[in-house]
Amino acid sequence: MISSQDDHSSKTEVLYGEENIMSTISQFLSNEDRIDACGDSNAPAFILKVYRKLMGDAKKGLGGIRLRFLTDINRENIDYCKELMKIAEVVRHVEGIKANFAVRNTDYIGIATSNTELQPSIQSHIIYSNVRGIIEQQQYLFNSLWEKSIRAEQRIEEIERGIQAEFFEIINETERISEILTDLAKSVVNEVVLLLPNDKALMRIDKLGVVDSLLEAARNGAIIKIICPLSEENRQIQKKIFNSSANVKLIDGSNSQHGLYIIDSLKFLRVELVKPEAESFLEAIGFAIYSNNKRSADLYRWMFELLWNERIINLESKKANQMQKEFMNVAAHELRTPIQPIVGLAHLLRFEKEYMKGKEQESLDVIIRNAERLQRLAENILDASRIESQRLTLRKVKFKLDDLLFNIVQTYYNEGMNSVTSRKDVSVLYEPPNENIVVEADKERISQVVRNILSNALEFTNEGNVLVTLRKERQQEDKGMQIAVVTVTDTGCGIDPAVMPKIFEKFVTRSDKGTGLGLFVSKSIIQAHDGRIWVQNNIEGQKGATFCFTLPCK
Repeated sequence: MISSQDDHSSKTEVLYGEENIMSTISQFLSNEDRIDACGDSNAPAFILKVYRKLMGDAKKGLGGIRLRFLTDINRENIDYCKELMKIAEVVRHVEGIKANFAVRNTDYIGIATSNTELQPSIQSHIIYSNVRGIIEQQQYLFNSLWEKSIRAEQRIEEIERGIQAEFFEIINETERISEILTDLAKSVVNEVVLLLPNDKALMRIDKLGVVDSLLEAARNGAIIKIICPLSEENRQIQKKIFNSSANVKLIDGSNSQHGLYIIDSLKFLRVELVKPEAESFLEAIGFAIYSNNKRSADLYRWMFELLWNERIINLESKKANQMQKEFMNVAAHELRTPIQPIVGLAHLLRFEKEYMKGKEQESLDVIIRNAERLQRLAENILDASRIESQRLTLRKVKFKLDDLLFNIVQTYYNEGMNSVTSRKDVSVLYEPPNENIVVEADKERISQVVRNILSNALEFTNEGNVLVTLRKERQQEDKGMQIAVVTVTDTGCGIDPAVMPKIFEKFVTRSDKGTGLGLFVSKSIIQAHDGRIWVQNNIEGQKGATFCFTLPCK
């Protein structure tokens, strides 16, 4: 016996000999204090052997032990653990535990190691101590391990049902990551969800044989969902997937820094992408997280489903938008065909109006007004289709913007308000600048913008006037560049604050007569000229709203 004493009552000893060892262990097991102990996978067999020996030597049975015990439960020691659970208060599982000790309030014993055999002999020596510092240290160690443990019943059920113990690994070896991925692909039973970081990732996993394994699983009834950026580069693999099985669903995705693979909602592999353009899987990846943690797998599965549903909605939205564009394009062309002869013949009849009676002239004005309105509608629909298809073309020429505005306002004045609205108590006025203002722009398109804004202003003005002004300013961002600023101010009802933020969007309108395309087209035309367009309600005390747009001066 080797002893180290701090004072008369405290000691730390290394005990040799079976008699000394058994006497010390007997005191531990028979004491009414609760014992906290842990041991490696061989410890349950060792404890049972010691317990049986003590039971055989004792004149009366020791009964149940007030023992909380931690160990590594596996297929080899599962029967010993079941038997140990009958005499101990609590048995729990900690994966890979190597510590072998027991501690209570007054003392501690430690065993260097248990035998590697499942039928161990009594140890040759143990460490005993009743030093307070050592006891507190070992109690802290036990409590730390206890927090990470799971119930022995749960672990035994997992073993008997073939369920793998929970694990969480961070892996830096790319070859091992590759092996895990291929093994997971071969072990699919019910479902796989796969998020790939870029288009080449699909080609890289195809070279590993992962795609073929997934297709085989799909033929056996598994559901496969893949989100991957689709391109011409991986088109051949797309065809292989689409032609293979109805259970494989592949949709377009966005580039990212990580890939995610979840199998049967039980295991997941999250891989970092470090070289997006690499040809091989081993060159492209960095570290990986591999786990069967149920909560983490469920979280990633839930995130994947959110992304999947978002992609499905986007695809459906794109299809709907494409159908809408095609319809608008066809409708606009079909409308233009009958409108043009109607407008042309109506204007021709106007030259013969001296031969017409009053009611006939009024009817002709109605025809012309509505035909021109229908013509503007067709042009707006066609322009909206061109804008969304990025086919809006400009034919720029130099012209005097003040002359253009004057002519447009003069047309409204000469033709009378009935050519625009049914009201005669609204005046269209023009306030010219003090100088000629020259711009280089598409004259027809700018005229279209002015007419759209004027029509919009007149639509919501019941009385008063609509004032068009033009001025020249220096651009704030570039002091050397001058811009022309056109404003159209009305005395109407103003713009609803709820509509204001989206008034230049497609199909947004305050009228039950319009389509909400005029201002959308106008904004696109002005922006194509490197200009800016905006609107604001007039200051408090003044009715109506003011539309403004700018063009660079030449």
